[in-house]
Amino acid sequence: MKNQYITAILLTASLLLGVNGFCQSAFWVFFTDKEGVTFEPRAYFHAAAIERRIMNGLPECDSSDYPVREDYVAQVSEMASETGYASRWFNALYIHATPEQLSQIQKLPFVNEIMPVYSTLQLAESNVSDSLQYFNKTHFQQINLMGGEDFMNRGIDGSGIRVAVFDAGFPQVDVHSAFNHIRESNRIAETFNFAKPKKDVYRSNSHGLSTLSNIGGIFNGQTLGLATGATFLLAVTEINIEILKEEHWWIAAAEWADKHGAHIINSSLGYGVDRYFPEEMDGKTTLITRGANKAAGKGILVVNSAGNEGDDKRWRIIGAPADGDSVLAVGGINPDNNNKIDFASFGPTPDGRKKPNVSASGKTMAAKKGDVVGINYGTSFSAPLVAGFAACAMQYLQGITAMELFAEIEQSASLYPYFDYGTGYGIPQAARIFERNPIIEETFEVLKKDGTLQFSILPTATKNQRTNRFLGEEYLYYHLADDADRLLHYEVLGVYSSTPLTIDISELSSAAKTLRVHYKGYTKTISLR
Repeated sequence: MKNQYITAILLTASLLLGVNGFCQSAFWVFFTDKEGVTFEPRAYFHAAAIERRIMNGLPECDSSDYPVREDYVAQVSEMASETGYASRWFNALYIHATPEQLSQIQKLPFVNEIMPVYSTLQLAESNVSDSLQYFNKTHFQQINLMGGEDFMNRGIDGSGIRVAVFDAGFPQVDVHSAFNHIRESNRIAETFNFAKPKKDVYRSNSHGLSTLSNIGGIFNGQTLGLATGATFLLAVTEINIEILKEEHWWIAAAEWADKHGAHIINSSLGYGVDRYFPEEMDGKTTLITRGANKAAGKGILVVNSAGNEGDDKRWRIIGAPADGDSVLAVGGINPDNNNKIDFASFGPTPDGRKKPNVSASGKTMAAKKGDVVGINYGTSFSAPLVAGFAACAMQYLQGITAMELFAEIEQSASLYPYFDYGTGYGIPQAARIFERNPIIEETFEVLKKDGTLQFSILPTATKNQRTNRFLGEEYLYYHLADDADRLLHYEVLGVYSSTPLTIDISELSSAAKTLRVHYKGYTKTISLR
């Protein structure tokens, strides 16, 4: 079976070389064992990493933390054209090789599997504008939609939380005034450029400059992200011209972040269209998604942008690694109307799972080159807003595990327990981190009649504004779900008067089992059978 599989890989490699040239000959070589390898976790890991594992109920180490055997790496390196990082978690080595070289490598007795790599990077960014015309409004929206002042008023700023940021570069972070408060207190703990490799990350694409500011930046006294007191680990995992190695750099960075005690990873990067088939976004096929889930298994909360393919008819769905079960996928909201922003990717996953998990503003004010700020569009910037929120929530909820925090963020969101494939559970709300089970009065009544549903708004609706920071919300959300709780239909309706809203469900009623309706903080679930 192994030889048949390797033969297929070699044939694929030959075809790729014939069409695309040598640049497509990248592979992961998986090894059979780590026999004879020794490991001392307390000598290798930062103390924060040990503490995080203990807090998450995990052992200080397991076999996946052990290094890859050096002799295996050396032998494969001698045969391959080029080698990259070795992954402890997957006991594998990234290589470039010709079909002839691959044929020799596959004969090595310690080689278990070889997997080809294809790649196209998508920075999850739609558009960027340097205009400062809307500075105050945009800044207010990105923080206020999450109820961020509730954290700030309590002095909660992510202190003590280590946030790893994976991006394409962080130029001017070492001089930009948006990070003065971070530099002055020496809270950039570690840096590494996995593309070079070297420690200097303060160059290349300015995407990371902007995303970092939306986690913890302050500009002219204005908060750009909520985790202004967090400690940061900055990793370059992308470069503009590289089309093959970025996923392997991402996995290497995840293992590095684990070593250095990261509590949260923010990744405003995505892999999908032009590289994978949509059905491969199933949370288990791509190695980067498996790596992100592995990081979560080490007690790290992984926050990833959902992507900007909502307008791309070839794709639209959530990309990797946001498709992972244990990855908090963040969609985008248009802060001017509190609905899904057009370009944001949406769910479900091809295997029917609920994504995105939550959303935040897809239009933000962020740091830009030249010691200025500007308006950015993309789920690249909604994800770091949520990562900053998560750092504050983790600081407040001391001792919480990564997956418990994952659930808390979902449950804090503005629409929870209502869900749709456009915005997930809505925008995380700081108030709900403090007030876990708020009492919410009914805001509407539902009447089912002759294949239609009528929604009547109740006078009590105005009393629930404090429980839901969708300020000025005048939208009613509803969905119809089947036996497996997959959504058959969902919609957002504008509420402009007290006149009942009527919708026709006659065509869907035979398949629909459940109706859920949300309005101004209150969700009602109705069985249709």
